[in-house]
Parts: sequence; structure tokens; C-alpha cells
Amino acid sequence: MIEGFARATRFATLIARLERWREVRPLIHIATCPYARALVLAMIDVCVHTTEVPEDRKQTVLQHLYRLLHDHPPHLDPPHSAGLLF
Repeated sequence: MIEGFARATRFATLIARLERWREVRPLIHIATCPYARALVLAMIDVCVHTTEVPEDRKQTVLQHLYRLLHDHPPHLDPPHSAGLLF
């Protein structure tokens, strides 16, 4: 039980750190920042090793965290067609 509480506390701390990071750097994407990626990876590690959460809830959280890891900025290259720029 104490381990579960420690994991929950750790997860909440990581969420708070990520939220503070997003407040200060709203234009930077998680996938491009090593610090933010490390926070999300630590959250995934805590979630995977948590046994107190039902499996369906855990899968939902993990899917959301993996989406955060793939939060890349959009491509800004202009479209090309037959060698012409539009």
C-alpha cells in the first residue's frame, strides 16, 4: 500500500513538473525537448509498474502519454507539385 502511495505521489509530481514546463514554454513541443521527454518517460515507467490501477485505466493513461511523446511540430515546408511552388 505504501508503495502505491509513493508511486501516486511520484506520478503527481511529474505531472506538476510537466504542467509548469508547458506554462513556461508553450511553443515548444514535448518531442523536441529532452527534459520534457524524460518527464513523460518517467511517468510511463511509474504507470507501468503500478499495480493498484485497473488495467483498462492504465492502458488509457499509457496511450495518452505515448501520444505526448510523439508531439512533434508540424512540417512547415511549402507544398510541391511537378516542381512548382504554390
